Parts: sequence; C-alpha cells; structure tokens
Amino acid sequence: MATVLRRGTKLVFILACALTPMATAITPASAGPAKPTCDRLPAGPNSITSGPDGALWYTYPGGIGRVTTSGGVRVYPTAGHQPELITSGADGALWFTEVGGVGRIDVTGSVSHYQPTVAREINCTDGIALGTDGRVWFTEKDDGLLGRVDTAGAIDFFAIPPTVYSVCDINDLVCLVYPVTAKPVGIVGDPSGGMFFTNLADESVDHVKKNGVVNAWNPIFSETVGDGFGEGAPSLVGGLASWGGSPAAAYDGNGCPSPAPNHCLAFYNSSTKRFVTSNLPARDYFTGRGFGKYMVQGADGRLWATAVGAIGAVAGDGASSSIAIGGTAEEITAGPDGRLWFAESSPHRIGAITTSGVVTEYAVP
Repeated sequence: MATVLRRGTKLVFILACALTPMATAITPASAGPAKPTCDRLPAGPNSITSGPDGALWYTYPGGIGRVTTSGGVRVYPTAGHQPELITSGADGALWFTEVGGVGRIDVTGSVSHYQPTVAREINCTDGIALGTDGRVWFTEKDDGLLGRVDTAGAIDFFAIPPTVYSVCDINDLVCLVYPVTAKPVGIVGDPSGGMFFTNLADESVDHVKKNGVVNAWNPIFSETVGDGFGEGAPSLVGGLASWGGSPAAAYDGNGCPSPAPNHCLAFYNSSTKRFVTSNLPARDYFTGRGFGKYMVQGADGRLWATAVGAIGAVAGDGASSSIAIGGTAEEITAGPDGRLWFAESSPHRIGAITTSGVVTEYAVP
C-alpha cells in the first residue's frame, strides 16, 4: 500500500517493501563493541515467573528474589550484576538476562553467570521466553537482536534483517532505498516450533524458526491504516502473549492456532495504548490505563495484563474488567495456586490476584 504525501510541486510516495509474508534467513550477529549498559531498569521488582519448586521467582536491580504462595520472601543478591528478565528453563533452574550477560539460579539459590563468546555485551532486554527447542530466547530492541542461551550457558545472537523502505519521486523517477533496523520486544514460544516476536520497526508480529529463518507476518498482524486493527499511524506493537490453544496447535497466518479461533496471539500497542488480539476487534479494553505491556493467560482462560495502578483481564468474547492496585505493576505470570502474580516496581512489592479480583501484596526488600 502506498502512502501519498505532497511536498511543494513534487509528489512523493512511500512504499513498504516487505508487506507480504516472506522467509528470510537470520544471520548470526556480527561482533560489536562491548557496551553493557541499561538505563531502563526500574528501581524495584521487574520480572516474575513461576518456578519448578512451586514458588515465584523475580528480578530486582540487585539480585533475584523468591516468594512462596504464602508470602514468604527470600532474596539472593547478585553482587556486581543487574538482573533484568527471568523465566523457567528446561533444566529445572531459573534463567535470567542481566546487564552484560545471562544468569542461572537453581532452586537452592546457587547462581552462575555467563557472558557471550562474541565481542559484544547484552544490554537492555525487552522480552524473554523458553522456546520449544529447550533454549531460553530473549529480545534486544535497542540492538535489533534476538538472543538465546542453552542449558550449558552458550549464548548466540541473531541480527533480524531490517525492513526496507523506498521513497520515490515520481516526477524524476528516482527512488531512495533505506533500511529500518528491527526493534524486537515481546517474545513467546510457538507450540509447533520456533518463536513469535513483536517488531516495533514495522509494527508487526514476526516468527522465527529454530533454524534461524524469520517469516514476516506484516501486515496481517499489525496496526496500520485500513487493516481493520488500527485508527492510523504511527503505531507500535510491544508486549506479546499466547492465548489458549493446545501444545500441538499449529498457528495459521493470523497468529491463531487452527481450528480454534479464540486461541490467538495478543499484543500491546504502545503508541495508541491499545490491547489487540488477532481474533477480537482492536480497542482499548482498559480505558486510559495503557494495559498490555505484560500479559499472560490465567487459569480462568482470560488474558490478564498489568499497568500503572491496575490489573486487568479480558475474555475471549471481549468482556473486560480492571482492578485497582496501589503501585506500578510490571510483569505478570500465572502462579501454581491459580492466582496471577505480578511484580510491582513502585512501591517494592510482589502481588497476587485471584481470578475473582482479590488482591494480596507482599513487601519485598
């Protein structure tokens, strides 16, 4: 689709050259200068996940915390390291990204740290998930990379091919071609293999196979003018969640496992502050609160999301509700007790909410 602009007496149009799904090989990222920095970490708890021991594990700037379903808290400082995002690994331990590398903590609290073998560092990470290949995948929006680590601690990176645009002067028949660096954010595992991830650069949800081949889903699953999802540009897609489906389900071209139409991917539009799924009309289900940077499916089948001052849930028919909390909620996860557990960066708390809306919050160091 061409967007027509008029500048003076010349007619200029912009073509998005990657509008149809295509398979592109992701090549290993080239070595770059080390720059282990991240200025986007919150001051308190940030990421949270259910552990293999029946407890909840979370990150904070100075270490890893563990909270039981009864509210017992224990912290494991990581001197000299800044944990970012955490998830359960395939080896029965917890894996987390940190500024400069990747960490592993087992359920006894023993911590190991791993650095990339290439001459580059891990900076701010934006999404993390266990893949069906047994490796933990993560995204680096600022560097346009996908990273993954195996259970032995070996880390590799993949540079996502840029989206290529052309700006053409139809009077002079001259086109300028320029690439836009990929900006991956949310990431989830695909039950049929590979990973889905959101790409802010072209406002799409893309898919990467285990062998490093990426398939662009744009514009099928994006928020742009005229596609039925959005109300106009600019728009960005951020957080991503898998909503329903069986482990054997194969996703179709709309991001939904076939033949169950209500089991789909969902993402967050960080520009319009709207929650969007591939099977429901795009609208702000949680008016004015900007939900959806972090989302997870609850035991009740609804998709739960966090925001500043509230937790919300949306059902497959689009019915939604929100519950006020006293702080800023970051990541949310489904707990082993049927509740949804979330990290609060301000004030420093770990919270839990039942599917009926009862909130309990626990102060943490």
